Parts: sequence; structure tokens; C-alpha cells
Amino acid sequence: MLDTIEFPKSNEYRTGSANEPIGFFLEVLPKSRRFDLLLGYFSSSAINLLSVGFAQFLYNGGTVRLISNHVLSPQDRKAIEEGQSNALSQYEFSVADYTKIKSTLNEYGRHFFRCLAWLISSKKIEIIIVRPSGARGISHYKSGVFYDEQGKSIKFKSSCNFTAYGLLENLEELEVKRSWGSAAEAAAIEEYERYFNQIWHKEASFVEYLTTDEVELLIAKDFGGHAIEELIVDEQKLLRKKRQLISNYKVRSIIDRLEEEMDQRVSMYVKEPYFPYEKPRAYQDKAYENWKAKGYKGVFAMATGTGKTLTALNAVLREYKRLGQYRAIILVPTIELVNQWEEEVRGFNYQNIIKVSSRSKDWRGDLQMISVLSSEEERYSFFIITTYRSFTHRRFQKELKRLPDDTILIADEAHNLGSKSILPLLERFPIGKRIGLSATPDRVYDQEGTDAINNFFEDTPPYTFEYSMKQALESGFLCEYKYYPILVELTPEELEEYSEISAKLAQFWADESDESKAMVERLLLARKQIIHKAANKLTAFDQLVGELAKLNKLNYTLVYAPEGYFGDLFVDTDSLGNLDKEENRICEVYSNHIRQISPDTKVALFHGATKNRESTLDSFAQSEIDILVSMKCLDEGVDVPRTEQAIFCASTGNPRQFIQRRGRILRKAPNKTLATIYDLVVVPSVEHRVGNYNTEKRLIENELKRVYEFAGLAINQMEALQRLKPVLNLYDIIEEL
Repeated sequence: MLDTIEFPKSNEYRTGSANEPIGFFLEVLPKSRRFDLLLGYFSSSAINLLSVGFAQFLYNGGTVRLISNHVLSPQDRKAIEEGQSNALSQYEFSVADYTKIKSTLNEYGRHFFRCLAWLISSKKIEIIIVRPSGARGISHYKSGVFYDEQGKSIKFKSSCNFTAYGLLENLEELEVKRSWGSAAEAAAIEEYERYFNQIWHKEASFVEYLTTDEVELLIAKDFGGHAIEELIVDEQKLLRKKRQLISNYKVRSIIDRLEEEMDQRVSMYVKEPYFPYEKPRAYQDKAYENWKAKGYKGVFAMATGTGKTLTALNAVLREYKRLGQYRAIILVPTIELVNQWEEEVRGFNYQNIIKVSSRSKDWRGDLQMISVLSSEEERYSFFIITTYRSFTHRRFQKELKRLPDDTILIADEAHNLGSKSILPLLERFPIGKRIGLSATPDRVYDQEGTDAINNFFEDTPPYTFEYSMKQALESGFLCEYKYYPILVELTPEELEEYSEISAKLAQFWADESDESKAMVERLLLARKQIIHKAANKLTAFDQLVGELAKLNKLNYTLVYAPEGYFGDLFVDTDSLGNLDKEENRICEVYSNHIRQISPDTKVALFHGATKNRESTLDSFAQSEIDILVSMKCLDEGVDVPRTEQAIFCASTGNPRQFIQRRGRILRKAPNKTLATIYDLVVVPSVEHRVGNYNTEKRLIENELKRVYEFAGLAINQMEALQRLKPVLNLYDIIEEL
């Protein structure tokens, strides 16, 4: 702790002496749990310069209270604004990952300032900005107190500012007082604490308290060259200062010793799993407790964007802490999700991860090895991540039976378990611990599959754990949104065809024979395609894009194109490759229309055949691409949190699809406070009835399922429903709202 540090006999540090001021900070930071800083100039460059000590301080659970004057660099002010706005996700960084936090603090680019904002947002660093009352000067404080976990404290007073320039460039001195030293030293610390707290709690009349809006950005004409050097340090300059730092033998020896001590400490836990962020959300721990109480079987029905993946992996972590090992199989619909889950699993520091899919070469041998090692080593741990399709492989099923009984199954997008290729395997499934993950566990149009899933998990609504989109919005975990339905009329020809198919459906509906059931399914799909491919959708889409282009509001937009010949059909495949040609054709049509209307808008396709998907999504997040046009590839698991606006051209009646799609849009992102959804809603007519009244009314009611779901949680709910009033009145369904 602090009293183990060897301080100079004089309690003084001076530049050029055996006891450098910067050495004091490097020594004290790793042994502290809190420190208060009362400063003149502050620059985050000092944190960067002290990254080794500062990372250890944060890793140990340290927090900072900082009082600074009102002059900051633009980068620091922006980071403080972002942090104090609480717009950052708690899952963006973690002080539990020492290596990553040290690496981030050691560079001085975008990620550093992002991390600084996160530290402020998560209350690791709290900042108050002041200036002298009734004066135009600035505060010149250069002091602070460090505290350790045993309550011991050290006060320092120095001639140098807490900046990289102040710590290295000037001839500076620093004096310390220790709480365990003389009575005079202890009294000085107590007096300082009272003074600091008076300012911190905004009880000091001798200072003015400012918001970040009132901060003066450092500009050369307003402040001298010395101030410029103090606060504005680019990466090149800072790198030179670091080289200067390590050229000092005394300081270099301190850094080497600190890194060696920390490396030894971290190496003890290098194979130890941990939650990759500050801590699980309360509801994520609640999900585990419910699952455990229900005999380790159940469904987590959680809205898209609320952390289903982390919730499931946290359940595995809790079991590891209880049993001393972890064993899990994760089932996912697509290869892309295999890779995403692998990244999340590695984030928990889980080891022995095997991926199984059509792109995995050696999975058979790897599975066999896991089976053998699990039987030989009582606490052998592993993760197997597989697509549903590979899960059905005969060899996989053979090895599955050899795995330990306490293996945990995690079925992502668990509705996929109800497919015809998987249902027979559930009857003789050997693993008892089961978690199903889905925003919408029910299989639309497939009660048999839904019942089989519920039986497999021994769960029915209300499920083992539920976390709705309403809860997520109210808790601030998802972004608020506005919803605008846009009415699209069927052409007379489309409406006539729709009515003809409806009449044929009526002939077969009551017949329970297999032939009639097959015919009903074909007719339902054929009728649905009329809605999906309504000709006037493209006209309405063009008009909307034109209006948004005039307002310069086309960036960060996601377009869901109509679904061609496949509609709501369930597709059981690794990569949806069978749909590529049709999907590509339709997406190209909509992309070309955007380019014709707004030639300067940058558009990219995101579908089954898209290569370099990660780089495409990164370009979208960085605004190098304005609009992504997709169909189904963004339905399950692919994250596009930067999306601020969506245009739904696909008239899906499948709740799973439209609920997932909305969830994609509502994920939080930096500088994103509101999302907007435009939805093309197909109706027979908005002015007069043109055909069979009952058929047309049912068409509207089918579309309204989605509209009511979307409008119900939108912040403009009444405005959204008002747009539908003409057609609701026309078909006498206004009372059914």
C-alpha cells in the first residue's frame, strides 16, 4: 500500500534529481484506490504519459475526482461532453481487461479519447470545471491527495501542471505529506480535504462552476504559447516525450518494475474467465437465478439489443464459479453468427473454443479430441460453436452423446430448433442444461414447431426470463424512436389477383387432408408475394428518398428491400446462399433508384453474397457509406448500431422478423439519441372500396399487426396512428384499435 513506497527523506521531488516528480505519480498510482486532483491546467496527455500506472490504478478499481480550470483542448472538451452526456454503452470498455485498457491509454488517437469519455461516463473519472469568481483569470492549483484501500493518504503540492508538458519539459518540484507521518502532515491533509470537498460539493463562493458549454477552447490568440504546449499535444509530440521519459534511467527502472509486477499478477489469471465489462446488468444475473431455480432449463425471451449473448455467457460464468469448469455448445443460424459468438466467448477469456460449420476444416477431429479430454480430465473446459445445419450432421450427433452430462446448450435464435431437420433430434437430446435465446420464441404459422421448442426447454409463456423492448426503452438500454407508416395502395390488377387467391383459399381452408394443407400453404405464400412485391412500393420509396435527400438526411440509413419470392418462408441453411441471386437483384433495383435520385449518396448492398462484410459495416459506421440496402441478412444477430434511420419496404407479417429489425435500429451508439423508422404499409385503397370488403379488411388487419407493434412504443404514437385514420375509417376498423 502507500506506506510501502520508499519516499525521499526530504519528502521532496525535483527535476534532474534522483527523485523525479513523474516518478512520484508512477509509484503512487498503482497503490491507490482514489485520488482527488485540484488543478490549474489539465490535459489528458498526462494520463497517456502515465498509462502504465494509470491502467493499474483503474484495474484496481480506482476512481478520480478532478477539479480543473476552464481552459481545455478541443479533444478533451469533446470527451468530457460525451462522457457527461451518458451516451456511451457500459459495454464499450472494461477496466477488468488490464492489457486492453493499458494499450488504449498508451495511444493518443480516437480510441484513447473514446476511452476517456467512457471513463467519465462510467464515473471512473468525475470532473468539475471552475474559474475564480468575478475575475477573468484562471485557477492555478497544482495539488491533490491519493488514498489507498486501507485509508492511508498522501497529499502532494507541485509546481507542475497535470499535463505531459508539465511533467516532462519544465524544471519542477513536488512536495508530499503522509497521513502516517507527523501530526503536522496529517493535519495538513485533513485541512486540504475540507478545502477540496468545499469546492467539490459546490459550497465555495470564491469560484464559479461552469458547464462544458462554457469552457474556453484553447486558441493561440487568446492564450500564450506556453498554454498551447501545455494542452495541445499531438501523437507525434507525445511519442517523443515518451522516448524522453524512458531515457531517464531512474524513471525507466520504475516503469520496468511496475510492468513486471503487473505481468506476474495478470499471468495468474490469464486462463481465468471473467465478465468482460464492469459488471453484468442486474437483469442478466436475474436471468441466471431464474434458470437455475427452474432446473437449468428455460428460454430467455429478450428484446433484440438487450444483451442476450452476454446474458447466456454470464450464466456459463456463474456455473464456472460454482463448479470450477465450463462446458457449452452454442447453436446459431449462420456462419456470420459463429464468428460473432466466438468473439464474444473470447471476450470472457474462455479457452478451448471449436467452431463447426461448412467452412471449418478440422472440426471432426477437434470434436473427438474434446470428447476424449472431457472423459480423462474431470475439470476440462470447452466451448463448441456450431451452425444448426452442422449440428444435424451424423458425426456431430455421434460425438454429442460422448460429452459430459453437465454441458450447457445455448440455442441462439431458438425458434430455429423447430425446423423439420432438427425436431427429430430433440427427442433423444443427451444434454440436460438448456438455454434458449430469442426475441420471439414462437414460430409463426407452425404451432407444432412452437410446441416442440416449449417442450424441449420445459418452458411456456411467461418464460423463465423475459425482458421486453418496453423495459429496455424505459431503462435507457435502447434508443427512443419515431415511427412513420406510409400507405401504399395495391394496383387494381394486384388487388384482383389477391381476391382470386383468397377465394381459392376459402375452398381448401376447412379441408384437413394433406393435399389441401399443402395447397393452402402455397396459396398463402402466393398471396403474400403480392404484398411483398406491390408495384407502388417503389414509387412511395422514391418519393420518400427524394424528400430525405432534400433535407440532407440520408446518412446512417438502412433499407430493408422487399423479399421477392420467398417472403416469410423459413429457410434452414448455413448462409442463406440459395437466395443470393433473387436477393441481389431486388437490392440492386432499390440501390439504383437511390443513386438516380441522389447521385452523391454512397450506397452499398449487404446480402448473402456480400464480401468483406465487416469492412462494409465499419465503413457505414464511419459514414463512408450512407445507406445499406439489405433483405434478410441483417435479421439474425448482425449488429449495425450506428443506424439512425430505417426504411422498411418488406411487408412482413412475421413478428419475429419485424421485431428483430426494429431492435437492430434501436441499438445505442455514440452521438445517437433518436432513431426513425419509415414503414411502407400496403392497403387496398385509401379513398374507396374497390373489391371484396372482407378480403380487403383482412389484408389491412394483417398489415396492422406490425403497425400497432411499431407505433405502440414510438414516442410519436398518436401521430403514427393518425396517418392510418382514413383507411381505418373506410373499413370500419377504427374501434378495434
